[in-house]
Amino acid sequence: CGAGRALVEAAVRRSAELGIDTLSLTSAPRRTAARTLYRSEGFREAETTLFRLWTENSNVKI
Repeated sequence: CGAGRALVEAAVRRSAELGIDTLSLTSAPRRTAARTLYRSEGFREAETTLFRLWTENSNVKI
């Protein structure tokens, strides 16, 4: 329905209005539609140094 694209475009416009020079998004590799959308809007995949730890309190089990 185009809602995702509209939200991304609005975020890009608003960041320009605020003088923000970099936008970063995260998206799991399995989210192919989202990643395709981001690329089509000019985002490029970047190397990252993100580390994450799920504690014993987390609902995520890996």
